[in-house]
Amino acid sequence: MLTMDLRHAFHGSRQGGPIPSREKRELRDHSLPPQPPLRNDHGKMKVDDSNRVLPTCPAF
Repeated sequence: MLTMDLRHAFHGSRQGGPIPSREKRELRDHSLPPQPPLRNDHGKMKVDDSNRVLPTCPAF
């Protein structure tokens, strides 16, 4: 789901107009940092709530 949101954001920016390579790099830099912490949060949730993870896994 997160990747889809990022893709939509990129598509929106592309539709707005041509983006220089520098701006594209900046967008990538901004999008990269949030991803690792989110993955860590999911890992913590799995460890903290092992019972809750079972129902959430099929939802994904």
